[in-house]
Amino acid sequence: MGYDYLIQYCIERHNVVANALSRSDGQCLILSVPQFAFLDELQRNLSSSEAFHNLVRNINDHPTEFCDYRIHEGLVIFKGCI
Repeated sequence: MGYDYLIQYCIERHNVVANALSRSDGQCLILSVPQFAFLDELQRNLSSSEAFHNLVRNINDHPTEFCDYRIHEGLVIFKGCI
């Protein structure tokens, strides 16, 4: 499994983003937004699991027996872990 990519040379004056980053004044501002695509895939896979649906049903029907469990956005959380 590889990656499809293209390496393309840009003349310095046309490559303003790379030039700006390489001539930084020492400050770097970064915006990071988490992507939780794996959670979406996990939810899709669990939606067809009979065992998962039985667990959710038991947690909802018998909360005192499953006090360490909770349901959050369609996932089962056990002691703070998915």
